[in-house]
Amino acid sequence: MPLSSVVSFDGLTLSAILGRHAPSERVAALDPETALPYHPGLSFLPETADRMMQIPLFPLHLPLMPGGPLPLRIFEPRYLSMIGDCLRSNSPFGVALITKGGETGKAAKCHSIGTLARITDWDQGEDGLLHIEAVGEQRFRVLDTQVSDDQLVLAEIQILPDAPTELPTRYREQAEWLLEALPRLEAYKGLEMAPDDANWVAYRLAELLLRPGQRQALLEQDDPLRRLEQVARQIRLQQRDMTDDA
Repeated sequence: MPLSSVVSFDGLTLSAILGRHAPSERVAALDPETALPYHPGLSFLPETADRMMQIPLFPLHLPLMPGGPLPLRIFEPRYLSMIGDCLRSNSPFGVALITKGGETGKAAKCHSIGTLARITDWDQGEDGLLHIEAVGEQRFRVLDTQVSDDQLVLAEIQILPDAPTELPTRYREQAEWLLEALPRLEAYKGLEMAPDDANWVAYRLAELLLRPGQRQALLEQDDPLRRLEQVARQIRLQQRDMTDDA
């Protein structure tokens, strides 16, 4: 019997969710003939004792979760410059869910809670675009922003750390489900798994099963156990809606 038939979470089988909410490669804009230039408006500030720093923001229509994958194709000059700066300084950029505007063009308005992204790999694709792989790190809160001449958003942020939290026994089945599901998804290969951590389980379930707005609500929740309860409740509601529509 195939794995997708027997591994399920609240009645949702792998075959029902694989490819549905899995992270897909995002596209940002750039001239493929351009190299990786320096962005004159960007100055990375190191973390201080109060864990504040300055970062460039990458607004997207999909929130990034801590520990989650972020594949991108870059083809807009401001983001090419940003990626060059991040690679040179080994610094992260921030991903925030858009509230008004788009991923290209004029600087978008975003939610104040987002996630740091660390570049893990990059290359020039056959399509002539810059391809990068990044992974989510800590959550952050935006304290202030400024927009550069090329519409890159620079943000002063405060880090919102997630302390490792033991997974309650009642969620053990869901953790085992993730251990079966994630290796089947290309984007997760090579990423760290932490099935005993409540944060990790909640974030991975959200990536696979929740809509962007629901994922954002989880990012804004500071309590790891309440976050787990929240994602479980949302999945049950989705399952009920699917049953009603059947």
